[in-house]
Amino acid sequence: MGARKLIARFTLLRINKIGFGLVMLVFVTIGLTVGALREGANHTDFLRQAFPQVDRFKPLGNDVYSIHTSTSPKESHRYTAWAASDGYAGPLKVALQTDSTGRITRILFIEQHETPSYFQRVQDQGLFETLVGSNILESGTVSKNFDAVSGATRTSTAFLDAAQKAGGKIAATVFKRDAPQSQRPHLYIGIPEIIVLALFAAAFAGMHTPSRMARRIRWLSLLLGLLVLGFAFNRPLNLVFINRLLMGYWPAWQSHLYWYLLAGAIILVAFINGRNPYCTWICPFGAMQECLGLVGGAKFRIPKRAHRSLQWLQKGLALGAVTLGLFFRNPSLSSYEIFGTLFDFIGSAFQFCLLALVMITALFVPRPWCNTLCPIRPLINLVRSLATRLKMVFRRS
Repeated sequence: MGARKLIARFTLLRINKIGFGLVMLVFVTIGLTVGALREGANHTDFLRQAFPQVDRFKPLGNDVYSIHTSTSPKESHRYTAWAASDGYAGPLKVALQTDSTGRITRILFIEQHETPSYFQRVQDQGLFETLVGSNILESGTVSKNFDAVSGATRTSTAFLDAAQKAGGKIAATVFKRDAPQSQRPHLYIGIPEIIVLALFAAAFAGMHTPSRMARRIRWLSLLLGLLVLGFAFNRPLNLVFINRLLMGYWPAWQSHLYWYLLAGAIILVAFINGRNPYCTWICPFGAMQECLGLVGGAKFRIPKRAHRSLQWLQKGLALGAVTLGLFFRNPSLSSYEIFGTLFDFIGSAFQFCLLALVMITALFVPRPWCNTLCPIRPLINLVRSLATRLKMVFRRS
């Protein structure tokens, strides 16, 4: 009996270290394959859903269509085009309709992957309707009176960019005007980029200093991450960014330098010393839980058996969230994280309730979110495991 228990424990340990990675690989492959097959819809189908009163779309080339209806011949002098831009969670596609003079009469989304709460914020501001009435043939009028919504600037600026591209297609194809040249993304280095590099440097140095000094560096790093990456800029590593990379939605590095620096630093440290500095030294939400733990004491320890079960739940949630996002080709669809709910006070009723529960629990239990629900930790641990195995392969070769 003792031998059987030993074998069972050894098997479980191997599954815990290797099996999750293999299962993740299988599910990611299935999700990507099925999701790609589901995404193969024709854009005229989207246009028909967007403009149900239209009988026929006549293609004019360059994703531009003339609109034809049987009830109103004048509709034949209307045109529509679609274009895409890079939003927060992936491609954002906009359909734009103009009359015979180039005046925008209607504009709407045909595809978007944004986080629902943030997208709703932009919609509630009536931002999209501000372009109706602008003329695509008059330079600068499409963006006139257009202001990016605070807290959702990536979505709003992507919408404007896609609308300008669609208007440019109609201007070039129908009215034979020169289409505006797409602007190259500008390299932007600001406070978040500098801080995230400084935090990783501090964490790496702290890992190789005496324990007393390491504790001070760690708390300084956590508080700086909480204030800057959390409350000031709301930039914690999230499942949306990971999902969009897995789907092949790789944004321009110039405009998304922060996220590439963050992901690159995690991978680099994993290869160097096989550790996870982000979750323990930098994560803003983890820092908030530790601060609450100082207030409440946070001395309750989850029993080992229950802790192991909760770890499997955590891995299952991460696996399910990634798979659903890939299957539906929507990086933000399955994100249940509550970072934005805390740092930007945006989220669903479920997220607010979950946030309240986690913060109350953090008073008595050390890092309850990080240890039981967060999908980021098991994914980073998977990266660490893969990095360790690759290092072993290189050393043997």
